[in-house]
Amino acid sequence: MSIKFSILPPAIIYLRRVGSVDRWGRSRGPVVVMPADFPDHMREHELTHVKQWWVLTLASASVLAVLAYFVPQVPFGVIGLSVVSISY
Repeated sequence: MSIKFSILPPAIIYLRRVGSVDRWGRSRGPVVVMPADFPDHMREHELTHVKQWWVLTLASASVLAVLAYFVPQVPFGVIGLSVVSISY
């Protein structure tokens, strides 16, 4: 297994060894797992899911920050809840 990094969007890409039985790619947050001999379109497809994760996480962090600013009972630590978990 080897590791690569993506700058735009920020992501960690794990490449499974060549000849692996699994031919699927999967992204969970900023982490992508795919076969080392992946088809050309698979990397871009999985990075699209990473972009979606970043947009949702940053949007929810913004909403929670505004809520914490205007509602004194809500601590700013609530922004940590903004990490979005996408399951499909």
